[in-house]
Amino acid sequence: MKLFEVLPAEFFRLLTGSNREVYVESLLILHDVFKQSMHIQREEYLTRLTEKLVELEVFLEEEVEDGNDIASDQPSNSEKTSEKTSDKNSNKDSDKTSDEASEKEKSWSSMAHFILRRLIQTGWVEQETRPNSFEMLLTLPQYTIDMLELIRSITSQDTQVYKNYAFATYSALKTLIDEDEAEYRLAAFSSARENSNNLMTALKALLNNIRRYHRLLGELISANDILQGHFEGYQVLVNERIFHPMVTRDSVLRFKQPVLAIINSVMDSDEILEQIAAQAVAEKRYSDVDTAIVAILPELQEMADIFDSIDEVMTEIQLKNHSYTKASTDKLIYLLNQDRSVKEQLAKIIMNFGSLSNDTRRYLADNIAIFKQATVDDKSIYARSSRKIRSQEEPVKTKPVKMKEDDLTDFINSTSNRFSHAHVMKFVHDCFGAADVFDSRDLNLQGDDQFVMLLLAALKDGDKGLFYQVEYLRDSISYGRYTYPHMRFIKKEVLEAGVKKRDK
Repeated sequence: MKLFEVLPAEFFRLLTGSNREVYVESLLILHDVFKQSMHIQREEYLTRLTEKLVELEVFLEEEVEDGNDIASDQPSNSEKTSEKTSDKNSNKDSDKTSDEASEKEKSWSSMAHFILRRLIQTGWVEQETRPNSFEMLLTLPQYTIDMLELIRSITSQDTQVYKNYAFATYSALKTLIDEDEAEYRLAAFSSARENSNNLMTALKALLNNIRRYHRLLGELISANDILQGHFEGYQVLVNERIFHPMVTRDSVLRFKQPVLAIINSVMDSDEILEQIAAQAVAEKRYSDVDTAIVAILPELQEMADIFDSIDEVMTEIQLKNHSYTKASTDKLIYLLNQDRSVKEQLAKIIMNFGSLSNDTRRYLADNIAIFKQATVDDKSIYARSSRKIRSQEEPVKTKPVKMKEDDLTDFINSTSNRFSHAHVMKFVHDCFGAADVFDSRDLNLQGDDQFVMLLLAALKDGDKGLFYQVEYLRDSISYGRYTYPHMRFIKKEVLEAGVKKRDK
């Protein structure tokens, strides 16, 4: 379906005319009333709109289209003056201040009525009468609701924060494989798919925002502009609200392996796939179970591809963030330390040359000749020597140290052997002991080596050939100077035994 087969022909005209700012405010008020009330009463909206117009203290400009004044029914300034004069002549004994206030209220109210008529004419709003009464209600088509949400989102960018899409995806997938929540598997699957797509969209938006701030650096010509753009713009809107939560609270890389493991288990489970498909068929999304399964499997694979490519995207984001930070720091240092003389003035002229008018650039090109000057003498063929300041202190005496050729090799071998796969597996076996499950809260870590072993054991979750599986809990554990996630290590043979028992 084409866009303008759905939208009215005049839909965007309000947002392109001279009164677009006033119409945007009226649409934002309409969005607020829509959010707050089950029914949008016409009089309530007009009252809210009139109050906003009084607060803004603006009048609509005349809108001319095809030679006809489409705002002719709005009182003009001359009409307002003549009406005031007529009222004064007919009511000479009335209070002048109250007359002027009343006249202003009428003009604001008439403007509100005119704006509502324009919203109806251009297809933003529809009217209907409440049954068994004469009260008028305003109805919003679906495309109007979507557009109002978009306008509100754009105008409130300074208050937007990152939502925990990675955790939401993981939680939905956990519900998907939970036997006690089998009746909600389709809803969990839809939620996981939506949140995974939102996660990738948020990552792409973050990368593009960093690129945008990096590009804007070239347009800033003062140190104060760079500081304001960084600390009031980038630092608050991008770094603290989006980038920092992605690498800390809602660490995308932390949820990668658990999400991939759950997706693989779902794709291997015919029972879960058939239940999702049956629920989708019951909601009339597909005609039969086989068709539903054929459509669901690529969507699961798409989720897996999203989380599988997260490493690459996060690396690019971090590199771009580092590049922007370095570029802003370098330019700030340059602006603070540049020469405050003729050299600075020439640098300003060159930096602003592109923004000058054609006549000014032509004048500068015709009247200013800039070229480099140098002299040649009998010393030009020699390189200038650098001066060194000699210290009066005696040099520090050092003792020669003889190193064996095998020292470095021995150090590398000892380090790699200490944290090898076999040592990590032995550490996990020791932690299990005779039990089938152990909790990271119960560990008594003795030194850095055991802390590293615990982290390596957790990171290996999902690898082939492991005899255990890691379940991440919501809180974290602080033990001495170590802080690590709260985890439960479960032997796979216990999990498989539980699955067989349920199958029976």
